[in-house]
Amino acid sequence: MSRRFHTLLLFLALLPSSARAQSYDDLFGQAAALSARGDYTAAIDKFRVALKLRPGAPEALSNLGVMYHMAARYGEAVETMDAVVKSNPDLFPARLILGLDLIHLQRSADAIVHLEAARRLNASSTEALYGLAAAYLGADRLQAAAALYETRTQTAPVEADAWYGLGLCYERMAEAASRALSRTPGGGALDKRFLSEFLIDRGENRLAEEALREAVALEREPPTPAAQEAYRQARALAERSRRAFTRLLEVAPEAWQSRLFLADLNRQQRHFDEAIQNYEAVERSQPDNSAPAIGLATVYWELGQFDKSEQYLRRVLAANPKASQALFQLGNIRVRQRRDEEALPLLAAFLQQQPDSLFACADLGKAYFHLGRYRAAVPYLQKARPIDERGDLHYQLATALRELHLPKEAAAALEVSAELRRRSLERDQRLKSPDPSLPHR
Repeated sequence: MSRRFHTLLLFLALLPSSARAQSYDDLFGQAAALSARGDYTAAIDKFRVALKLRPGAPEALSNLGVMYHMAARYGEAVETMDAVVKSNPDLFPARLILGLDLIHLQRSADAIVHLEAARRLNASSTEALYGLAAAYLGADRLQAAAALYETRTQTAPVEADAWYGLGLCYERMAEAASRALSRTPGGGALDKRFLSEFLIDRGENRLAEEALREAVALEREPPTPAAQEAYRQARALAERSRRAFTRLLEVAPEAWQSRLFLADLNRQQRHFDEAIQNYEAVERSQPDNSAPAIGLATVYWELGQFDKSEQYLRRVLAANPKASQALFQLGNIRVRQRRDEEALPLLAAFLQQQPDSLFACADLGKAYFHLGRYRAAVPYLQKARPIDERGDLHYQLATALRELHLPKEAAAALEVSAELRRRSLERDQRLKSPDPSLPHR
């Protein structure tokens, strides 16, 4: 039985037992007995009937919220516990469950206030600490999340959750630092070097070599001090992430977090058979965790086995219709399959969450282009231009602009498309014949 389940049952047992009408007492007792046996659906029915006899009874309402949580009916748990918290803001279990279930509903920013309150009410609660760290992570408050995980690694140095969370925080910070580096004047070459180092760590040597070649080509002038500092920060964060994940593997090699990290690493290194085995092992031990399903979907997506990928993506979206990565990948599959009408709502929903995703903009622009909706396609194709490596997006943009009777703009886009295509062919030729004078790592 999990630690969290012990907490919830303790909460149930400590509820006040003031005098009640006998029929209410009977229903409450029956519901408690059902919950102790793990029959949460039947317990929910009993508590709801009890609340009809005594509307708003705090002990029945609180326990109903607990049962919704245990039955993974997170929306109903949030609605119920929100009512409890409004009447009793200092009730620790209600704050905790409300926060945890808001995270399940992808509302991490809303969860923070309740989990911070839970931490104030019970500073020793491990569930509150991990819940608050997860909420910070989901809301991109990465430094705050890292501070909590760091604290836990000091008090519980062999706990896998702490090292895994810390590694994730620093990995995302390094990604953000890399994006900042790419926007820093004079930082283009250093950003490509940083990408090359990251790819080498992941075993993607061919892509690392390509990134290093691009770095060498960009190094026409010395990097600015600002770019050098941004590069140092990105490298330091990446190293912290590497150390955290390495420590995870040392202290808990058989933990599901370790298997999930290894699965991600296998996937990045394109060792797909090993990735699938590790993701499936995590899925068996953590059936409510969407991460292995997303991982499996991504493996099959990268293999071009879209039917298999879609099975996992649909499972993720059934549990969480706002799961951003699943929305993007299924939208991308629909564009590849030329089922463009179906792609539109998926990609639009993803861009509502991540409006700066150039890859999603590219896919949405392609979908509108395929449908002949050129006016809708143009702004997305224009926004996605920085990621066009082979000229295809610029070619579609030129075609759309020509259809919209904008010949000068179309000609300019077509010229860029031709130049990108030329560079792409040259790069492919260089990769087929590596330059022996280029430094290797």
